[in-house]
Amino acid sequence: KSSNNLPDPEVDGAYLFGKGPLADKWEIGVSQQIEWPGVYSARSSAADAFISALQHGYSAEQLEVLAQARSLCIDIVGYNQLLRFNQSVLDNLNRLFLTYNKALEHGEVSIIDVNKLKIERLLMQQKIDETTSLRTAAVAQLQGINGGLEISGAETLSAYATLPLLSLE
Repeated sequence: KSSNNLPDPEVDGAYLFGKGPLADKWEIGVSQQIEWPGVYSARSSAADAFISALQHGYSAEQLEVLAQARSLCIDIVGYNQLLRFNQSVLDNLNRLFLTYNKALEHGEVSIIDVNKLKIERLLMQQKIDETTSLRTAAVAQLQGINGGLEISGAETLSAYATLPLLSLE
């Protein structure tokens, strides 16, 4: 807005030579350029539009960061739920493995069944490890968005946030 002011006035002077005692004179002129009157209101409108555009750009960037953080929180909740489910499956596989070992001792199942169960336990543990690393990466991204500050309680996020359904207006 400071560029929408009138330019500084200009001062010029000259010494005029003449004959006689009152003939020598000084000429001083002051001038100031004035642009067409509509230019100032147009510049003011352009400056207001530029300020408004900057404010809208800042708001859009703020909403983008918020949406990214919300998406990461949703991912973390999903990873936590998947981890709980996979852990319960692994617990069931461990109990089943103990039961199969007892059944193997009594000759009720073959060693192939026990080995298949061992492979399933390893695969489930691998899924748990992969999901844990994905959750850790999501928490690290969330910390990056948060300015590097520690995010506590990410492992306890268990439910998605319910957002109210707003009217079209």
